[in-house]
Amino acid sequence: MDSMKVLIADNEPQIRSLFASVLGALEIPFDLAADGGECLAKLKTRDYDILFLDARMPNGGGVEVLSSLKQSQSSTDTIIISAQDDQTSIQDMFSLGAAAHLMKPFTSGAIEDVLRTLADKRKARTGSASSKP
Repeated sequence: MDSMKVLIADNEPQIRSLFASVLGALEIPFDLAADGGECLAKLKTRDYDILFLDARMPNGGGVEVLSSLKQSQSSTDTIIISAQDDQTSIQDMFSLGAAAHLMKPFTSGAIEDVLRTLADKRKARTGSASSKP
């Protein structure tokens, strides 16, 4: 997971705090966004490897953010975060390129599992040889 950059976009402070705790412990650089507008602004100024994206947030939810990412042809892997079993929105997000889905509530272990899986996939795509456990 060397040199991976992560953006967490969720309007719930406790979710952002959980991610900050996990990513800090793994020494993975990250940024936080509290709504869709802040998320889109950060995506315009920095390239991220992974985006954890809440399906429903103020100022633009998951579908709006993913639509923007798709238009910019970003290589950011996106993981949908949702509290509701809203299959229509989730399917819309997958059709826009989402890589995975985490249903709230989830544990720090689930975050770590998703990070490792995506790091392995990115490594395979780029042919990178090093990875931090």
